Amino acid sequence: SQSVAEAELLSKKGGYSDENEQEVECTPEALDAAEQYDPDMQSNMECLAHTSDVNIVVAWNNDIKNPKMFKKEGITVSQQAVNVRNLAKDYENNYDMEHGEGFDVVVVAYFSGVDWLRKTSDQANQDFINNEVLKRGIKIYACQNSMKAKGLKLADLIDGVSTVPAGVTAVVDFQGRGRTYIVP
Repeated sequence: SQSVAEAELLSKKGGYSDENEQEVECTPEALDAAEQYDPDMQSNMECLAHTSDVNIVVAWNNDIKNPKMFKKEGITVSQQAVNVRNLAKDYENNYDMEHGEGFDVVVVAYFSGVDWLRKTSDQANQDFINNEVLKRGIKIYACQNSMKAKGLKLADLIDGVSTVPAGVTAVVDFQGRGRTYIVP
């Protein structure tokens, strides 16, 4: 069993012990990022154990914008898309994992989340979803019920988006297949 002193020392090194009492240290990239942001953060940071087979279903269901993504007024990007990109980047950069090899994310867009997938959304938003989400191999599914309610056809959506009959049912189905459900 790990002593309190050992745990405190390990925490100061930027890591922790997992349930098997094995030392887990943060990657150099994670420590460097913490140092650049806030030098005091490094001594208080805990990193996840390297893991594999992380399967996640993310729900996009709101119209929350990320106004700070771009410096120009009026350009909007979906905050939920930014969160998915950040999730993928964290696994890639800090845990040395690749999408499809170690972790897999799917997105189910329903209700207001479908609006971010329109070809008529801000070009910056479309580019962000294409370059930061779809190009990583993250699959996006749009809810057909939400599309019908909004009068949308598949041709109205960004290329690369697939559909499911009902978004909420798809989320439940993905959870039943062992995916962790998050709503960022």
